[in-house]
Amino acid sequence: SYGRFDEHIGKLYVSGGTEMLGADLAVIARTDDGYIRDILNGQRYGRMKDVAIRTQLSFQPTDDISFLLGLGHTNNADTTASANQPFAGNTTARRFGNSVLVTTRPYEVALNVPPYNKTLQNSGYLTGTFRFDGFDLNTVSGAQWNKLKAAADSDATPLQVLELFVAQASRSFYQEVYAASTGEGPLSWIVGGVYYHDYASSNPSVAFAGVNSRLPSGAVAQVLGA
Repeated sequence: SYGRFDEHIGKLYVSGGTEMLGADLAVIARTDDGYIRDILNGQRYGRMKDVAIRTQLSFQPTDDISFLLGLGHTNNADTTASANQPFAGNTTARRFGNSVLVTTRPYEVALNVPPYNKTLQNSGYLTGTFRFDGFDLNTVSGAQWNKLKAAADSDATPLQVLELFVAQASRSFYQEVYAASTGEGPLSWIVGGVYYHDYASSNPSVAFAGVNSRLPSGAVAQVLGA
């Protein structure tokens, strides 16, 4: 589909297979040119660029064994949240005087740092079921990787007063194994175990303050590792 500000949205879903092997694929993508204008340089912010992909593969070689594999990928870049203007002119840059440029018209900003916000996520899982006489053995495995990078002009003026930079990453792994009874007797049981590991890191957020000047060329890319 097509919309205002050169917005494009595309969606796809396909599936197929046999009794033994089957798969599906889902994709959604969106992009636009943004609707917020920086009056200093004419740049457009509030842009969205997003793509999400998910696929599953099922495999059942026998009546007693089955597997399901799933993979996911999401890549999102959205500058809307950081492309803002001071509410009612209230900004920390006012300490340099009331003559500081503050935008007031809708959908207009005057920023010292171009807004940047990007998230990346990759994930996958695998489940397996093994059927025996009197019980089923089940396994569940999953992993996920996440990254976030963001930059924002917190004072929302052309002055270098308060800028925020964030770079975060995390990864996790999950494993579960359990057996459950399937008999029709008076006793039902389930036994198993779970393992989970998670790791997260965050580069310190950096705020520059106190000078009436532009940031050095390449400062945003250096902090974010872009």
